[in-house]
Amino acid sequence: MISRKMGNVARDEGTTTCGAESDQKQAHDRFALVIARDVHFFPGARVYTYYAIGQPHYLTALAVTREERILLVRKYRPAIERFSLELPAELLEQTKIQRKL
Repeated sequence: MISRKMGNVARDEGTTTCGAESDQKQAHDRFALVIARDVHFFPGARVYTYYAIGQPHYLTALAVTREERILLVRKYRPAIERFSLELPAELLEQTKIQRKL
């Protein structure tokens, strides 16, 4: 959870796409970026906190064969203790990301 010490914390205040007021906090540790966003949908309303895990930049490919079949990759995922079928994907190197920006 975000309550444990996780290093640098940044704030971003603004309006969400649905028009609700929001206050976002990000906490980093060596394994994950946890994003906590406090949202109030109208003035004086109760504040709801939503949590998300930040994702690194990655690229996903949708490969379709001439026979109109979709290529999937079978990967073992320890979190679910099973194999899963996924679209091929890979993390982007930081240098490639900077060049595109």
